[in-house]
Amino acid sequence: MVTLQSLETYKDLQSLYDWFDEMRVTQPVWLDESSRCWHVFRYEDVKRVLSDHTSFSADLLARVPMAPVAPSRSSFFTLARILSIDPPRHRLYRDLVASAFAPQSIANLSGRIKTIVQELIDKVRPLGKMDMVEDLAYPLPAAIMGALVGVSGEDWPFFNRCANIMISGMVSDSEMFSTGPRSEGFLRASRSIEEMADFLEGLVEDRRKQRRDDMISRLLDAEVDGKKLEVDEIISFCILFLTAGSITTRSILGLMMVYLDENPIWQQRLRDQPELVSGVTDEVLRYGSPGWRISRVAAKEVELGGMTIPEGAVTWAWIASANRDPQQFPDPARFDPGRSPNRHLTFGHGIHYCIGAPLARLEVSIVLPMILEQFPQLRVLHDEPLELLESRTIVYILKRIPVAFTPSKV
Repeated sequence: MVTLQSLETYKDLQSLYDWFDEMRVTQPVWLDESSRCWHVFRYEDVKRVLSDHTSFSADLLARVPMAPVAPSRSSFFTLARILSIDPPRHRLYRDLVASAFAPQSIANLSGRIKTIVQELIDKVRPLGKMDMVEDLAYPLPAAIMGALVGVSGEDWPFFNRCANIMISGMVSDSEMFSTGPRSEGFLRASRSIEEMADFLEGLVEDRRKQRRDDMISRLLDAEVDGKKLEVDEIISFCILFLTAGSITTRSILGLMMVYLDENPIWQQRLRDQPELVSGVTDEVLRYGSPGWRISRVAAKEVELGGMTIPEGAVTWAWIASANRDPQQFPDPARFDPGRSPNRHLTFGHGIHYCIGAPLARLEVSIVLPMILEQFPQLRVLHDEPLELLESRTIVYILKRIPVAFTPSKV
């Protein structure tokens, strides 16, 4: 087994994809004896785990024995209450925030996104170089998600620090689903969520006094089963959207820059035909899979891939492997934005399909043509290896992507 913790640079990823190739053929549904977690690698099997909520529940918190983390308020497991909800309550919670991600609501953000992107471009234009992550891929989604939730831009460095600590604390499977003592990294991550929760509690109290046009205000007025949401539920919603919403787009934009640098023909095609951005985006999502995998728990005994997964077993659906399955994607190791159909599973499948996917797509569709038009000869600098963020258990993010360019005339 390839351990995600052993992957340190972009070049190390090939060993992971080689492992996927082997497991899809030899052990497509595999029990890791050390953690007692099951792992699923083939496209059709991963798709079933993600979509068959009667067999594979998202509610790990209720079904898997785990040691509490002190302090428990808004820790991993409080946040998990929002992430791990099965029907019918899932639909009620999803509907609370659906309006913010409705097609018209997303479309209305286009002007704001273009303005932010242009401001970010103008900051680095005189330099002829930038860090794709720190100068663009991080601040853009941070600003958009912050505005949606109700967090001002000056507070984003704080949230970025906390989010990085939080996701890097999600360590091995054995510890994640353990009833034993927690590592310092795990506890440090839990404390980072506490810091975000304490800050957001102040914003919630502020919105109680005076509503604004943001998610916090809408959640304060919302009801589920005739009851107002608890403060911790509102806070958990906000943490989820602030972190997941920014991390996903940050990863996509960074990976897109790397793949276009490796495939310059597509960079030129995009300059000539910006309308191709949709196909490029989908291929980046498939080829790079910003989210490695998603966990579920068997709600009953399940037959899958010739194996019997017992009730209550934690099951990892490897999206990154499914997206490279040759049974679904011919020549899967080739970056091909012209691929059609491209039914990747990066945003999930079924009732838990990522609600923020349209926003991520909109951000990419605006950013990419703008930087390619204004930064001719855009290229990645390979003076040092591209390092992965420590959060390798679930998500795939590059720490820094130094690039150089010849700025166009204003």
